[in-house]
Amino acid sequence: MKLGGVGSVRSGYDWHRRATKPSSEELAQAVKPYFEWCIEKFGAARCMFESNFPVEKLSNNYGTLWKRI
Repeated sequence: MKLGGVGSVRSGYDWHRRATKPSSEELAQAVKPYFEWCIEKFGAARCMFESNFPVEKLSNNYGTLWKRI
């Protein structure tokens, strides 16, 4: 299961329309329910995180997405 692509325009978050891009914490809180559900159903060994750059540059930046919290 690939977990990512949340910054794309089609994700529905409309982050690409904001004057200020979301923080790492805001991104994490927004995707947490979806990612946790997938990990619970498929198991951590069958899931991987991906960034989908450069498509996501419209909504967030690389450093924000990969920040370790």
